[in-house]
Amino acid sequence: MFCYYFKMRKTKVLIINKLYYPWIGGVEKHVQDLAENLVPFEDLDLTVLVINETEKAQTEIINGVKVIKLSNLVYRLFKKTVMFSTPINLGIPYQLLKNKADILHFHLPNPLAVFSYFLTRPKGQVIITWHSDIIKQKKFLYFYKHLEHWFLRRAKAILTTSPNMIKHSPFLQPYADKCHIVPLGINPEKLELSDSDIAEVASQKDQQKTKQLLFVGRLIYYKGVDILVEAMQSIDAQLTIIGDGKLKAELEAKIVKLRLSDKITIIPPVDNHNLAKHYHLCDIFVLPSVAPSEAFGIVQLEAMACGKPVVSTNLPTGVPFVNQHLRTGLIVEPGDIQGLAMAINQLLGDDLFRAELGKYAKDRVLKEFTNVRVGAQVHGIYKDVVDRS
Repeated sequence: MFCYYFKMRKTKVLIINKLYYPWIGGVEKHVQDLAENLVPFEDLDLTVLVINETEKAQTEIINGVKVIKLSNLVYRLFKKTVMFSTPINLGIPYQLLKNKADILHFHLPNPLAVFSYFLTRPKGQVIITWHSDIIKQKKFLYFYKHLEHWFLRRAKAILTTSPNMIKHSPFLQPYADKCHIVPLGINPEKLELSDSDIAEVASQKDQQKTKQLLFVGRLIYYKGVDILVEAMQSIDAQLTIIGDGKLKAELEAKIVKLRLSDKITIIPPVDNHNLAKHYHLCDIFVLPSVAPSEAFGIVQLEAMACGKPVVSTNLPTGVPFVNQHLRTGLIVEPGDIQGLAMAINQLLGDDLFRAELGKYAKDRVLKEFTNVRVGAQVHGIYKDVVDRS
């Protein structure tokens, strides 16, 4: 009987992140997709631990995933969700001990979770997904880096989204022997169009007089949208910008100042169904990010899954790992206005080349970047860590 129990016992997994659906963010979307693709594995007992968007504490089942959402102290005090990119709850150490997980899977950067682990030292095996280095908070990093290295040493496995991250991150380089490349993924089937949608997109394309460019993302400093706006002075095409953020008013003013209002349209975020139509409608997707805070650029995958070539930038992150130069699109140096315009114009002027890049881009996503594949990879790493421990 003991042997039967031991064989059938599920591995308890606790995934720890800052926030969760319906909060919108690249890491949050990845954590949700990962959790939903791990739930079907019958040898796992999975729970996600996060902080809520508001001061309310609650436990929910979201698409089959048990999610513990702790109350948010930042919201209680200031009526906003994050401060310095972080929600706060002082009960995380208790939760790490209470759940008695076999695997504690942390998504970093998340200093509060790392400090909570340092205080409690629960028995579970530590796995880390390293999404990016801490970029902006340099004074904080001066003190925090020692704790982060301590935490990385304790990890049994470190998952990173691209080989570029290991190569360029001073934090990961000493631990390269226990790093695993597990890219972010998407659900390509959610980007497929119905027959009526295909007809609608085809009709819109027939009515268009010029080629269409598309950007999707938050309107913040590291996305480089201001560089794209300036490049549009030398590009004969229409640009649709889908997004919102603190730089929206500044970008709108720049568009007016450069007399580009007839070429550039900014619209707020749209639902997944309409976003898919925008991807299929465009001729080229552009991600002009200028700083390593752009760790991966999952919107590239979405555009590629719709058969679109990408023009992106040569950052020391996963961005050029996803978009391969001359295979799925073109890569230019960050902040290079002229280079960005030249790359876009090169694709606009060559329909055959553009189609070839788009076809390979779609094939690459379907082969390498689906959430089903990512879930299977992570499950295999969990199993390996448990077997070795």
